[in-house]
Amino acid sequence: MVRPAERVHGQRVVLVPYEKEHVPYYHKWLQDPQLLEATASEPLSLNEQYELQESWNSDPSKCMFIILDKERLKVSEPESPHIEAMAGDVNIFINDPDDEKTAEIDIMIAELCSRGKGLAKEAVRLMIRYASQHLHVSKFRAKIEDSNSTSLQLFRSLGFQDVSHSEVFQQMTLEFVMMGD
Repeated sequence: MVRPAERVHGQRVVLVPYEKEHVPYYHKWLQDPQLLEATASEPLSLNEQYELQESWNSDPSKCMFIILDKERLKVSEPESPHIEAMAGDVNIFINDPDDEKTAEIDIMIAELCSRGKGLAKEAVRLMIRYASQHLHVSKFRAKIEDSNSTSLQLFRSLGFQDVSHSEVFQQMTLEFVMMGD
């Protein structure tokens, strides 16, 4: 994969590459126990979060964008990191070395004021389009905890199909295959 070097513009969101400037605010989000549970994440120190950001930008099997909420975006500084408009993140990673056309996709809308506005749906669509065009990914997989009904509903509304369920992890796996593949 290629590290995202460009911004991806939608109607409600702008996806920007995850940079060091975003880390302190991102770290603040992941201090919230509800977000940690919803994203199946472990709490990290700020230094660990900087290391993770660097790994996302240097690992060819990963691609991560910060989601900016256009309603909160200051347009006077087009190239700034726009910390005040950060709403969440969307990312993919290839975790099967034998199948580089399949990527796991994750989405998080961390800011309460940015939820329920369709940002997640648009960000997932933009990521799918970006990954298919630039990274040649044709199958997307989402693993979502049973208790996260909002995410399950989101991915199903985007055409993802239930393919398996893990009783051990209490998790549903959904997949979306690009037409033509």
